Amino acid sequence: MRFRIPPSPFAVGWAVLMDAGDFVMSRRMLLGIRDRAERHARRRRGGDPPADESPCTPTDIQLHIPVRRPAGEVFALLADVQDHVGAPARTGVRMDKSPSGPTVEGTRWHERVRLAPGWWMSVDSVVTAIEDPELLAMDFRSVWFTGHLDYRIESTPQGCLLRQHFVLRLPRLLRPWSARVDAQLRPRLLDRLAEIRDAIERSG
Repeated sequence: MRFRIPPSPFAVGWAVLMDAGDFVMSRRMLLGIRDRAERHARRRRGGDPPADESPCTPTDIQLHIPVRRPAGEVFALLADVQDHVGAPARTGVRMDKSPSGPTVEGTRWHERVRLAPGWWMSVDSVVTAIEDPELLAMDFRSVWFTGHLDYRIESTPQGCLLRQHFVLRLPRLLRPWSARVDAQLRPRLLDRLAEIRDAIERSG
């Protein structure tokens, strides 16, 4: 595309503003392409990327990913996920389990999620259903929302299929922003599911 602007002080000023706007838009576009490419590479690192079964249902997210390990190994990692999330500086997550020992109904996790440098959000969850090695379900709560998360593990000839169902319930005042919240949340969940797959397959 080519623009021709006749020489004049007004035209020069307009050209400078156009150039500055074009720089901002181009930079945001290139950063977006970079972020999407990096996310795609992370999700494919250990094999097929996670699949999204619910792209049109904001804050009600159903995902699945194949894992090349038996269902029992997948369940064992999920039941003690706090031992596998990695350093907080790298993953942006801190988790503490209470009480220690086997995970049962009533087991709790206190999780801190980094939203931005120096800004952490606390989330508390409690196990509501558990069936080794097929199901782990929990309810969670923070100052800003409540919700439900369950993992279902289906055995396959190659290992198993890990299914994740995540439901976020926003307070009434925040519901108009559900689509925006979903746009930020869904990529994080896809990345997290791929990281869980990679952690399981590395540990085998």
